[in-house]
Amino acid sequence: GLRRAFDAAHERAYTFALPEAAAEVVGLRLSSRLDWPLLEPPRLDPRALPAAAQVLRRRPLLLEEGRVEACPVYERALLPLEVALPGPCLVEEATTTTLVLPGQRLRRDAFDLLRIAEA
Repeated sequence: GLRRAFDAAHERAYTFALPEAAAEVVGLRLSSRLDWPLLEPPRLDPRALPAAAQVLRRRPLLLEEGRVEACPVYERALLPLEVALPGPCLVEEATTTTLVLPGQRLRRDAFDLLRIAEA
């Protein structure tokens, strides 16, 4: 079984085995393969979205070093696709608010993911 395979591998690697000594499994790696077609997540139709982002309002945001800046606030559902929004800004939706820091850019991709990257 597993113990015999371990002892054999140990002997190949180190030229000896200790079958009478206790063995402990401290790591286990498992891999598997599933023959199943990849599912393609639905893509957003860019024609159904605005061409430009619209600022809903500005909101004071406390940034590093105590600096306060009036930052634009966007509604996520109204963000166009692949338009880079520079930080600092906020993107609001019903369940969360996304903060984009100074020096970052946010874009909404075709899978409706918000991607933030350093500018």
